[in-house]
Amino acid sequence: MSAPETDRLRRYWDTLAFTRLIASFKMAVGPAKLLTAFLAVALLFVAGSVMDLCMTASWPQGRSWTTVNTLWTASEWNNSHELEYYLSNTDRTMDELDSFSKGRGVFYTLYTYGDVRFNAGAVALLNRQVPAMLKHIWLWVLGFFWAMRYHPIYSVIFLTIATGVITIAGGAICRCAALEFAQGEKAGLTEAIAFGWQKFSELLTAPAIAVGIILFCCGLILAGGLAGNIPVVGEILIALFVPLAIILGIITSFALIGTVWGLGLMFPAIAYEGSDGLDSISRSIAYVFGMPVRLFFYYFVASIYGAVSYLFVRGFAFLFLIITYTLLETGVFNESAGPGRLEVIWPKPEYFRLLRVNPELTSTISQTISAILIHFTVLVVIGLLIAFVISFYFCSCTIIYALIRKRVDGTEINRIYVHLDQVRDEHPCQE
Repeated sequence: MSAPETDRLRRYWDTLAFTRLIASFKMAVGPAKLLTAFLAVALLFVAGSVMDLCMTASWPQGRSWTTVNTLWTASEWNNSHELEYYLSNTDRTMDELDSFSKGRGVFYTLYTYGDVRFNAGAVALLNRQVPAMLKHIWLWVLGFFWAMRYHPIYSVIFLTIATGVITIAGGAICRCAALEFAQGEKAGLTEAIAFGWQKFSELLTAPAIAVGIILFCCGLILAGGLAGNIPVVGEILIALFVPLAIILGIITSFALIGTVWGLGLMFPAIAYEGSDGLDSISRSIAYVFGMPVRLFFYYFVASIYGAVSYLFVRGFAFLFLIITYTLLETGVFNESAGPGRLEVIWPKPEYFRLLRVNPELTSTISQTISAILIHFTVLVVIGLLIAFVISFYFCSCTIIYALIRKRVDGTEINRIYVHLDQVRDEHPCQE
């Protein structure tokens, strides 16, 4: 094959979405990005655990979530009948969550429930069961509705903390990913977090303004409906308000579509352009409606690749945990009857249950201390796994933003906002 043909094939290969998005995995495991995400996860775990301790002082007891035919078992592994049952009986879903939370805490319940739903959704996506994946997403959303319904004060406090932490971490990861994807530069941890902190207001206001526009339009339509309760003239007022209500409904629909599909582009817009919240919203919505099919394709490719990457990383974590467990168990001399000495302090990990808890097995102080230490160690591994998911999401969204920006605006991928101080450092004035 001649050199011109080789160059042409190389250029064609580089233009394919997958060849670009495949860089998400390598970028996601970068030390600065992964550590930033892990610090965010650690802060949320600490905050949630402390808040749970304030509400629940006892060790988790009650019904096990492995009970057959409950929300926590067959239904999450794509059992169509079970899924339909819980989707059509939201009150039953709420009751299952509330029953599981007794003696445990809100954060522990949401974390466990979210882990089940996320794993099931990833498996469903790889099995090309998109409807089942969407059902798991909706059931996952119901978990937040449960928290707001039964624990509103707790939910507001934790949601405020989580929003601040994820906003700073997301902005930092997007900035690292943008610099690496655009210029091959790997930013440091402190530089990335500093960017997220400095741009916190812009990062926070971007989705907040979009949601505010939707709520404002919905509020106006609701006010028109309330005006219909006025005696005698209520129906006439509604009839006169209908044309305006339809216009507001159209605006709300466009804003809702643009916000949902463009939410993943808002943080990368600020990371790439150094812009404010309004500019990131306008860019995101413009890209959504500018090339919706291509953007959907990018999201689809990133979702498939993300599911494969997640299951691979989870498999790697399970592999070294099970190897460690097996070798330790082989070296421990057990009694002929009863559970093994290692099983007492560390239940055998499973692929979708890396961390299992059997507090009823520990009977001595040394066993309890050992179980707590091992629990904390495995929890760090799980935290790194969650951090990878967060890092991968923001990295892939950053790549998608750069690709769609080039398609819509014709802006080269390597064009990125750089601080003036950094420009002076790289190009000092020569006297």
